[in-house]
Amino acid sequence: SLTAINLEIMWISKKHAGNPDIVERMYNLSGIVENTIATVRKISSDLRPRLLDQLGILPAIESLLKDFRKRSGIETILNMPDLPVNLDSTGSITVFRIFQEALTNITRHSNCTRVEVNVKIEPDQLILSIKDNGTGFNLENKLKQTGSLGLISMQERADMIHGSIEIKTVENAGTEIILRVPLN
Repeated sequence: SLTAINLEIMWISKKHAGNPDIVERMYNLSGIVENTIATVRKISSDLRPRLLDQLGILPAIESLLKDFRKRSGIETILNMPDLPVNLDSTGSITVFRIFQEALTNITRHSNCTRVEVNVKIEPDQLILSIKDNGTGFNLENKLKQTGSLGLISMQERADMIHGSIEIKTVENAGTEIILRVPLN
């Protein structure tokens, strides 16, 4: 649809080539449409990262953590095995989204200087731990006061794939989120 709009804009520009005001406005409008197309492509790609489909959940976690480090400047530590993970497509995208939300929460709220991510593969489950050295918070108060949509959405996502989330946090002592997901 956006490409069709752009084609119509080009047609109008040609039709009114003798009117510089219309040509300039159409040129500007075409630029807006092109930017919107690029944004839609990025959003679509972020919804289902190709890396996740091509290489699996562990390389996707590693890539997301590298991007997080570059954007935030926060030191990161990653410990994970060199093992394949037997996780279906729904499980992979869900684990990825939970990890993404955890990093977003860290960026917004933790004021930390270091994030440590540990992945363990057990015969029947994947365990993902995301731990920061930030300010931490009172979990009970946070859930009562704000309903903390990020934390709630992580729990709901974990429930969808029969997983569990454990949140360990102490004010002024950091936070650890532990995700446990059954493997196929």
